[in-house]
Amino acid sequence: MISQNSSTCRFSDLFSYVATHDLCYVFLRFFVSILGTKAKLIRLSLVATFSIFKYLLNTNPEKT
Repeated sequence: MISQNSSTCRFSDLFSYVATHDLCYVFLRFFVSILGTKAKLIRLSLVATFSIFKYLLNTNPEKT
């Protein structure tokens, strides 16, 4: 994304580089924190969904 061809480093390029990386870092921290706090809830909801789906498949096996 960042061109390394130009020998002159302008302040706007440096600012955009720092801003982009700060944004990515904040987004990564936000995503990791959400995954850390919601991992058990997501796992429980996945297990519950799978159990309900398996129960529905077992109750009417003629419908495939």
